[in-house]
Amino acid sequence: MRESRSGVLAVLQRRAKVTVRVAELEVGDYFISDQVVIERKQAADFAQSIMTGRLAFQVALMKAVFTRPVLIVEGDLQHQEHLCDREVLLGSLAWLAMQGVSLTASGSPEHSAMLIEFMAHQEQAGQAHGPAMRGGKPKDLGLLARFVVEGLPGCGAAASRRLLDHFGTVEAVMQASAEELAMVPGIGEKTAGRIREVLTHRIATLAEEGATSEVQSGWGH
Repeated sequence: MRESRSGVLAVLQRRAKVTVRVAELEVGDYFISDQVVIERKQAADFAQSIMTGRLAFQVALMKAVFTRPVLIVEGDLQHQEHLCDREVLLGSLAWLAMQGVSLTASGSPEHSAMLIEFMAHQEQAGQAHGPAMRGGKPKDLGLLARFVVEGLPGCGAAASRRLLDHFGTVEAVMQASAEELAMVPGIGEKTAGRIREVLTHRIATLAEEGATSEVQSGWGH
């Protein structure tokens, strides 16, 4: 209800693939699932909420109810020093990151509406226009082998080289037990366990995913 005059709501309501239900929310301005809540603030309001302590209270409420709070700040934060000292502002941004709050900048209500729409779509129907998780694949077989191993959790360039030096092939790395993986210098039991967990995790089939499609249909809510 608080967002009815912001311009964001009007934009969302005009979008063909978005369904909006307006209600009185105790926490946040928008929620797009039972895990994600979105608070939208203009830059001046954001700076003022830091000084009054309202931001810390709102963040605590969002985290108490939702696992993934998102904060959209609309406008230019760099020109709010008349409301909030620069160091206090930067410290608050750092604090938000440490609290696990995703901070997203927006240039206008239209921009905010599009961000909310894309977030809703990606949360409810799977990622639509996300970036590639990794760069292009090399053609050299040795480099390609390292590329494959680097896709395992906790395996950067150095770890992938050590694993391949120890086991000889990608196949051997993938078939190694957690105990065998942990014997490689720099891997450790935790990383080894995580690698085995990923390698043995069963992904739902298309048929199984289709069984839940009824409750996930639509672009946004």
